[in-house]
Amino acid sequence: MTEHRKETIDYIIATLLRSLGCRYHVKSKIASASNSRLTMAAGDVDALKRDVLYVLVLNNAIVGISYMHDRYFTWANARMAEIFGYADGELTGCKVRMLYSSDEDFEEVGRAYKRFARFNSYTHERAMVKKNGDT
Repeated sequence: MTEHRKETIDYIIATLLRSLGCRYHVKSKIASASNSRLTMAAGDVDALKRDVLYVLVLNNAIVGISYMHDRYFTWANARMAEIFGYADGELTGCKVRMLYSSDEDFEEVGRAYKRFARFNSYTHERAMVKKNGDT
């Protein structure tokens, strides 16, 4: 990677972190992100850059992507929210049930988690419900 390209990536990441309320700087191979009270060694700086780039990719994907735990949204990208008629960030903390058209579908998918855990694969098609009630 050229030095110019590396500096450009560093600048983009620093700009993104500042927009999120972080004060980010690299000084003597130490980086700080003050809003998280985190100090990182030089090797961790590369991990932070990688993680920030992953977040950028996930947040700007043209498909809906979400993370769930115990059938609650822990994170959903803006496209996922848009698909279902919600504002960015509105799905976080909500029970996934709100997107299913019936309790039966929700319960059936819940039972399928056991198959997913065993085979690491599961596919289904269900009618989902948007915020305005449309399916």
